[in-house]
Order: sequence, then C-alpha cells, then structure tokens
Amino acid sequence: MEFRDLREQTPRTPAYETTVVVRGDVVLARTICMNEAEAEAYILSCLKEELPLKVESIRVVHKSRPTPNSSLWESEFIATGKVNINKPMPREEIRKLVQDIVQRVGFENPSISVRSAAPAESGEEARTPSNRELADLASKVVRGRVPSGPAPISREDAACLKKGDRVVVHRMGFQEEAVVREVIPEDQMAEVSVESYATPVWVPFRKIIEIKSVPKKEGGSL
Repeated sequence: MEFRDLREQTPRTPAYETTVVVRGDVVLARTICMNEAEAEAYILSCLKEELPLKVESIRVVHKSRPTPNSSLWESEFIATGKVNINKPMPREEIRKLVQDIVQRVGFENPSISVRSAAPAESGEEARTPSNRELADLASKVVRGRVPSGPAPISREDAACLKKGDRVVVHRMGFQEEAVVREVIPEDQMAEVSVESYATPVWVPFRKIIEIKSVPKKEGGSL
C-alpha cells in the first residue's frame, strides 16, 4: 500500500514585502487628545492594534475644530512589512487592505500609495483557521478593546445577601449604592433599589462589586 504525502499539494499564499504611505484626516474628541503629541500617540496605538505592518514614521498636524468638543487632525504615516496576497494584482489588494483598516481606525478619505510590493522569499501555507483559533482570536480582541470592570464579590457572598443589605453595583459604566430587595441564588440574580432608577432593577451577581453594610438584627442577646 502506498501513501501520498498530502502536504506536498498544500497551496502556499505568495508573500510580498511592501511599503505604503497613508495620508488622511482623523477627527478625535478633545477629551482623548488635546495636542499633537497626544493625537500622534493615540493614532499610533490604534494602528498598531489593527495594521499588520510596522509603522516606521508618523506625522500629525492640527487642522481645525469642527465642534467645541472635537479636533480635526491631518495624519501621515509610512508602514512596512510582509503581507500574504493570493490575487493577481498584489499592489491593488494591499491598497484595499490598508484602506479598509485605516478607515476603521478613523481616517476619512485616506490617500494610500503603495511604494513597493516585492515578492518575499517564501509564503504561508493557505489554510482555514480552526474553530479554537478563531475563538482565541475573538477573545483576545474583546479583551483588548473592552475595558474590564471592577472585580465582583464572590458568588457565595452574593448568594448570602438578604433583604435590606446595602451593596455597590456597577451599572452602565458607573458605580452606585443599592439596597437589596430579593436574591435568587439559582439564577445568580439580585433585585435592588438604586437612586438613579425609579423602580427596582435586577442585576447579575457579577455586577455586585462591594457589600457596604448588613442591617443589624433587632433585639439583644438574652
């Protein structure tokens, strides 16, 4: 019996060493960036998260203030690196790839020039990522983009809460004190009264971040 090595027929995606120059306008809230140094650092951090190329240099110039709470910045950067393209027109595909990414970052009407797209020595094997790899990638992206909230109390402590206990809950991006009205341990939910809402609300145990006080029992010891 003869066995074929299927790896010999695995297609490889051609790799290209490329250099791109990108110029465009970016509108940023003034609470994020008040000067050119802050704007440059912020835009660079966004590019590092999204762009599969290394940013070699970046320049940011203030243009105007379209609203009292925002500023318009002109940014230009040069990026280099290796990309894998299996299309017959690599320059155009690289331009489209970079355009999609910088528009997600916030560049408006970007001008993109692909200075070079030289074939690299080797490419990557074309394959479909496994479900596990996709799940790990999605989890990494979510962890990087969504700020983690305050640490909740333990489920055991939350399940022991009683009516009248005062706690701190984390809701809609801010913290506030609340009074426990009811606890359902099997559903890991608690009904609480908060000042910011007229009627009681249900919150999951993971949103309870602190126990402020437990009401004293009436009567003394015999």
